[in-house]
Amino acid sequence: MLAGGAGRPIKAGNDLRPLRLFEALVVLDGAGARSFGMKAGDAGFALGRRAMSAADADVAISDLRSIIRSLTVRPPAAIMEGVDLPLVGAPERLEGEAVMERATGCAPQGWAGRLVLTIEVQDAAAS
Repeated sequence: MLAGGAGRPIKAGNDLRPLRLFEALVVLDGAGARSFGMKAGDAGFALGRRAMSAADADVAISDLRSIIRSLTVRPPAAIMEGVDLPLVGAPERLEGEAVMERATGCAPQGWAGRLVLTIEVQDAAAS
């Protein structure tokens, strides 16, 4: 004999009774809940990943703005030959004297020296 629903014994063979509607719904509900739980978990993780990416982008933008504000910009007439170097830029590069207003990924707060920023293009698939 096999154990049936609610602990009732059922006979093996031709005497097996079909599942009642309620029992079938409970089985389907359990499978659906697991599937829903997995989908909800995936959606939650995806939302978390997007939030972290947005936060990383905010930090990167804030750091870049701080670095650019830290660059020392002088008029050409104020640059002393052999002592000061001018601010030099190109589409993918910016180079100049800087005194860091706050700590960033490039340098600690108060650091002073020649700062070179370069833009590197990354593939979307590699990100």
